[in-house]
Amino acid sequence: MNSKILIITDREVSVKEIDLLSEENKSIVLIDLFCANRNKEGIIVKKTNDYLSKELCDQIDERATYFAQNWTKIGEKNFSEYYRGIFLSELMEHDALLFYIKILKNIELFRRMILEESPCEIVLISEDELLKNILLLVLEKQDIKVRMISRWFFRVKNKANDYFKYLIEKYKIDIKKVLFLLARIRNLGMKDMILGKAALEKPTFFVINHRVIQPVVEKLLNEKKANVIFLNTNINLFRRYIKENYPVSMFFEFKIKKIIKRVIKKNQKQFMAVWNELINNEDFKGKFVSNNTSFWRIIKRQLEYFWVKRFKWSIRNIEILREIMKKSNVNGILVWDDSLEFNRTLVVVGKYLGIPSIMVHHGIWAVDLKIAEKIYVDKVALWGERSRKGLIARGINPSLLTITGNPGFDRIVSIRGKQGIHKDNTIVFATQMIEDYTSMSVNKDEEIIDVLYSAIKRIPDTRLVIKVHPGEKIRKYQRLIKDKKYQNVEVIKKTDLFGLLSKCRILVTYVSTVALEAIILNKPVIIVNLTGQPYEYPYIESGAAIGVCKEEDVYPAIVDVLNNPDVQNKLAEKREKFILDNAYKLDARATPRVINLIEEILSKS
Repeated sequence: MNSKILIITDREVSVKEIDLLSEENKSIVLIDLFCANRNKEGIIVKKTNDYLSKELCDQIDERATYFAQNWTKIGEKNFSEYYRGIFLSELMEHDALLFYIKILKNIELFRRMILEESPCEIVLISEDELLKNILLLVLEKQDIKVRMISRWFFRVKNKANDYFKYLIEKYKIDIKKVLFLLARIRNLGMKDMILGKAALEKPTFFVINHRVIQPVVEKLLNEKKANVIFLNTNINLFRRYIKENYPVSMFFEFKIKKIIKRVIKKNQKQFMAVWNELINNEDFKGKFVSNNTSFWRIIKRQLEYFWVKRFKWSIRNIEILREIMKKSNVNGILVWDDSLEFNRTLVVVGKYLGIPSIMVHHGIWAVDLKIAEKIYVDKVALWGERSRKGLIARGINPSLLTITGNPGFDRIVSIRGKQGIHKDNTIVFATQMIEDYTSMSVNKDEEIIDVLYSAIKRIPDTRLVIKVHPGEKIRKYQRLIKDKKYQNVEVIKKTDLFGLLSKCRILVTYVSTVALEAIILNKPVIIVNLTGQPYEYPYIESGAAIGVCKEEDVYPAIVDVLNNPDVQNKLAEKREKFILDNAYKLDARATPRVINLIEEILSKS
């Protein structure tokens, strides 16, 4: 009988913890789902890519895309049906895709682990209920002992203390926001019309704010060319706009009329009735099969959540957006993405009412993401020619695409070429918020930080600065540095990014727009890819950045960049071509080009 124990984990596990789980005369294989663990003495550490090849991941993504686009269909009938000309399931394609990828990927992963390792016992260390259910599904009818353990098993006291501190910090921050929002609502009195009649003499834009759009919005407001209704924005930024008497409003300020509430309630009952019909339909339940394994049992709860809750919220959002657009005379819509549910809802409601929409896209359009196969907006403002060619190759109509450059880079022009004062060799690592857009997605940041720190310790007068992604929580990295007792490491989130980059010697990342910003500022970039999978972004293949795929190569790469003139000159030669392909003209005119595009679209609508 096999005496192997599989320990499957989605977090870092110490050798001491493994000793608590192991048994005498039994070998341990640690299966690391998110690249949080490095090799441990006497323990085999395997990762997802040891079981799932690139080709297999592509097949999983294809199947997940099919489910995401057809999960409400039986034959030719779509049971989500149209609501005011809008398929509600289509609005949620992004979230559905991520969910299906997670399910199909882990079904295949656990199945192959068991076939290859033939364990006598499996220990799953995770707080993820879905992972636990998937493992139990795969293990049906198999004589394998299973233990499910959460991190509370190891760290109850520390977790309680950390959470208590977090609640105190969060309460202090949130109370200011709540008071401001309450005051704002009280002052406006929850009017039916967001903007006064005098303000309607100028175009009104519905905006989902983002740092790539913010320069455009501020120029429109400064030149008194538009009124703006925000669906989201930074509270401090919104407060500044109010103080400067800009004609701005927020989505939440609109009053929900009783008639809309009745519509929502009526349609909630309608969709609940459809759901009750579907859960008794064998054809519908039979759709959810992968490699002869039915996952209906584990997906049923999530689907019910979509039908009973998410569809209801979508109807509410559609009705409120319609009323605001009609009563506030909205002329245009500005977004940075049209795949996320609320962004897409705003765009399709605008299309339903004949209101044009413009996407000022964020980032380099590089990877073939299934959720980006269709463009919903009327025009897309792109950063460079590479993104344009990639979208045309994917079948997007070239007439929808205009290269403007990134408005957020207009400010970078004034500091480009200026070198900061280097008192030491500061190396910046930019983290990346991971979403499972593909089956190959894993959390790479913690492993890279570990490898980087080991390398930097060997280089005198060198410090590491960890720049946390805006969508991540800084506490995760602060705890990591504290737990591992790293010295001379700074963790920051809110900072002047261009100022930070201008003073650093090297930027290290896996994938982040910060890499392009560093290249523009003539800084060497090292891309660390420890996944064992091909790298799908253009930084390495262009020669504008150095690619490192093995832990032992990180230190030599850093030393080369710091001390080898040939390496430095080679990177510098490739930067200009890369910038032209991916950031267009760095002439501080991207914002005016986007505004010209907006005015052109408005003149035709």
